[in-house]
Amino acid sequence: MRGVGKHRGTLAVSVLAVFVALACHAAVVSLTEPPANPLFPLVAPGRDDGTVVVWEDRRGSSPAIYGQARDAAGAALWEIGGKPLASGPRTQQQAVLMPDGDGGIYLIWHDGRDNQSDIYLQRFDASGRPMWAPASGMSICAHAFLKANHRLVPDGRGGVYVTWTDLRTGLLDVYGQRVSANGTRLWDDNGRYICRAEGHQYDPITSVDAAGGIVVVWTDIVESRFRVTAQRMSPDGRRLWNEDGVPACLARSNQGSPVVVPSEDGSSLVFWVDYRHDDGTYTALNVYGQRLTSDGRRAWGPGGIKLCEAAGSQRNIVGVADGNGGAYVAWVDTRGKFDDIYAQRVDAEGWLLWGMDARPVGVGAGVQRGPVLSAREGHLWVAWYDYRRETRAETRQDVYAQSFDPEGVAGFAPGGTPIATAQLDRTDLAAHALGARAWISWTDHDGASRHVSGALLGP
Repeated sequence: MRGVGKHRGTLAVSVLAVFVALACHAAVVSLTEPPANPLFPLVAPGRDDGTVVVWEDRRGSSPAIYGQARDAAGAALWEIGGKPLASGPRTQQQAVLMPDGDGGIYLIWHDGRDNQSDIYLQRFDASGRPMWAPASGMSICAHAFLKANHRLVPDGRGGVYVTWTDLRTGLLDVYGQRVSANGTRLWDDNGRYICRAEGHQYDPITSVDAAGGIVVVWTDIVESRFRVTAQRMSPDGRRLWNEDGVPACLARSNQGSPVVVPSEDGSSLVFWVDYRHDDGTYTALNVYGQRLTSDGRRAWGPGGIKLCEAAGSQRNIVGVADGNGGAYVAWVDTRGKFDDIYAQRVDAEGWLLWGMDARPVGVGAGVQRGPVLSAREGHLWVAWYDYRRETRAETRQDVYAQSFDPEGVAGFAPGGTPIATAQLDRTDLAAHALGARAWISWTDHDGASRHVSGALLGP
């Protein structure tokens, strides 16, 4: 357990004031066009540095899922106004998408065709054509009980894993399904249970592992406190750890907002917001982490490690794998007068690579909130909502971004670079790393309509 929770060497001593000036091609382009008036849009990388956007659309008699692909310059590749991907009688809503690595996407959604809200799945190629039969989507879970929190991850063989929670037992339990590259369900009809322990399991988050399976992390309630728990599933659907899962942390404190990323040797890194030092005022929340080995052991000790020693509170965490067995983690931080964004890089042994106080990302006047992360080929991209220009007369909700190399050297000036500064309301912020370049996307609201916008950053 070498170096657990410690800062390794003097890596962060001199780089705080250093940045590498990137050529920022940040022209904002529209990723949707009328008659689309998108609700709950999602964006994924497309072919040749382009994008694929899907959204819930109300232009017909009932909600449907539409999509559009664009090239790197923002030109539409599918029919103007968007292409219907999931439409039909009654409602299609709550889409989740994942890129397939070849310019297409996997798409799951809630479908009301049978007078209940079921989970359906389809794969679309780069032209928006359905690849699996039936073209209207395959049923993943179609019983009559409530289903929620559906997620997608790749299985490494051209197929996918789907996870969700449902109420078929009267309690919220975690279920999953694996679908092969040719669109065949490989586990039980309506899914195989991942955890149905006593009480509810909330908000499962899923990550792949090194053996082609998955690790699923959720929050449950034990002895009147929230606890982060995990289970590992094999490719053939076997539960590999304890029947009720493995707690990521044995501290008798509330834990929430878990994040999980794959690590080396089949292990997984789990991060969460921890309340062990808080006195009930919600002013001393901290970010903790744990490495769960392939056999479910807690490699970083029973209580995990603290990712930041600075005063104040850390919350709203997000995390991504760093490509070397470790992770990048970012959060909203209150060590200053206002909410700021900080980030940390931690390796598989628990070394804190960006210093004991973490790296400032979005700091300065006003408030910075809602960080999103994406990493690829050694480049971390961070975007957030920024209020540094807010005044008593108007709310200035801008979009800013920053990039870092693995050593923590920033690509733009301290505080980040402005991406969108027009006086509009913005939601649905996301980052999509392509390596040295990245798409930053969001939804603009002008009071009368909505459209998805994006900017391609980098050299």
